[in-house]
Amino acid sequence: GGKIFGFGHAVLRAEDPRRPVVSFLLGHGEVAPDRQPLNRVRQILQRGGLRIESIRLAEVAEVPASVTVLVAAGPRTALTPGEVQAIERFLDGGGRLLLAVDPGAVTGLEPLVERRGILVDGRRVRDDGPLTQSLGLGAETIAVAQVGEHPVTRGLTSAIALAGATGVQLAPRAIAGTRGTDLLKSGPRAVFLEPAATAGSGRAP
Repeated sequence: GGKIFGFGHAVLRAEDPRRPVVSFLLGHGEVAPDRQPLNRVRQILQRGGLRIESIRLAEVAEVPASVTVLVAAGPRTALTPGEVQAIERFLDGGGRLLLAVDPGAVTGLEPLVERRGILVDGRRVRDDGPLTQSLGLGAETIAVAQVGEHPVTRGLTSAIALAGATGVQLAPRAIAGTRGTDLLKSGPRAVFLEPAATAGSGRAP
């Protein structure tokens, strides 16, 4: 539990005198914070002094100013243009977005994250390498082979597995005013299961 607690504080700048608020987006098939697998994370974050809320952007015009981080945990239907614009204004104002995307899902947020230098591939990843095989959970539950250097990943020493992973990477050319780090990398035998829409190596990030 300590590792997740430290992870949450690294993301949310818990040294901030105000109590950080994590708001979970609902209304598009997302995983609610009181349901598996997020309820355990919710409990740990609450014990760390973080406020947990939920929000339906279809019912409000803006992300509340009190929100520190907006979590979109696996939306299954696309957000409306108005909802995307509300999230963009939230980010422009210094807010943070944690977006978890299932392979093949179209969230409507793809252009927003791309403008910030993050490319979501969308295809499923398979890994037949020995590290993933050692998990015994199937080739589509990917073992993380390398963790990037970043305050968010500091202290992550245990094995990390991603079920139903897709490729996410930084844009080849940095977007002005942004910077990024590859946080979790798959092993050398990880490949995409579907052909690329554009020419590429087929190698998963």
